[in-house]
Amino acid sequence: MMDTINGVSLKKTSEILSLNIETVFSMRHRFLCSLEKHADNMKVSGNVQLDETFVSGSHKSRHIEGKALKDDGKTLKTRGVSKEKVCLATMVDDNGSAFARSYNAGQLTSKEALNLASHIAGSCSMTTDGTSVYNQLASATGSFHRKTEDRKDSKAEVNLNRINSFHSVIKSYYRHYRGVASKYINRYASMFAYAWNVNKVVKEG
Repeated sequence: MMDTINGVSLKKTSEILSLNIETVFSMRHRFLCSLEKHADNMKVSGNVQLDETFVSGSHKSRHIEGKALKDDGKTLKTRGVSKEKVCLATMVDDNGSAFARSYNAGQLTSKEALNLASHIAGSCSMTTDGTSVYNQLASATGSFHRKTEDRKDSKAEVNLNRINSFHSVIKSYYRHYRGVASKYINRYASMFAYAWNVNKVVKEG
């Protein structure tokens, strides 16, 4: 479990446990599936920051570390936020709880953002970058919607510092894994959020 959270490679874990990589792969994904199931009931509350982050999509088949990849998900046919970019809708509250899930490729829509309602505990204070994508979500949850005037100003009274830090964690993991198969993205998204929560506990402990 901690090898997965700490980003230890399958190859290294297989050496430590004296198990073959296929077995370790299966063990890792059983753990990731349990995190994804736990995330189904995850809720944020209070002051919540929301934003999207994007990772390169990959149609590669099952990837076992140490074996060559035919498609590593790094090469994109188009620039910018295209349908080849996987969108992760993310939320972080001021208690340190985080949630991440993919509902699509490309830009998040207002309808897709409404899926986040079941992961918000009652009305809250929502902070976003000013996009209208979250307007319906704010209305549906009875939340107050604050919008940043300058998302790049980290010292502004209204900012997205916490969610930006969470995105940095996601990108760091994604680079370390050299991408993951898009069909597994929500398993890993749940792990990213879990790792964020664990890291918060470690820092405060």
